[in-house]
Amino acid sequence: MLLTQLLALDGMYRRDFDSGVLEQTLVTAQVPFVAILTRIFMQWLSAGFIITILGPGLGLMLGLPVHVAGAVALSMLIGTPALSLLGSIGASVTVGFSRGGVILALLVLPLFLPTLIFGTGLVEAALSGGNLMPQIYALSLISLVALAIAPFATLAGLKISLEMQ
Repeated sequence: MLLTQLLALDGMYRRDFDSGVLEQTLVTAQVPFVAILTRIFMQWLSAGFIITILGPGLGLMLGLPVHVAGAVALSMLIGTPALSLLGSIGASVTVGFSRGGVILALLVLPLFLPTLIFGTGLVEAALSGGNLMPQIYALSLISLVALAIAPFATLAGLKISLEMQ
């Protein structure tokens, strides 16, 4: 999931930035927060949601027990919005760079690590028959905090990138 997000994030704002549509959207939008949040949601639908749907089936094909497939789907459903939200911050900061993919990876991988740790912890707890609730709470908290912070930080990053142009 992390690799899919990293590949998708580089082009999140790039085409609109190169064509000038991003600048026009930020200037003409009544509430640019909504435009940014819509873009993040569409990126999550195109990358995160598809992998969330396919993940448990791929896990079953690789020998994951059937009773764990639900935990895999739940961890991905709760964790992937955080990846899209936090990744949009890095994508907004690096959109002005000609080759920002490596810098983007260096910026967002530390932000992705808590989601990765608690997501794998949830699947491991399901495998061992342990309590899933602490990991579910932690992933939900990460996603909610990212939802509260990421649109504003992304908007600020995009404005800085447009000023540097």
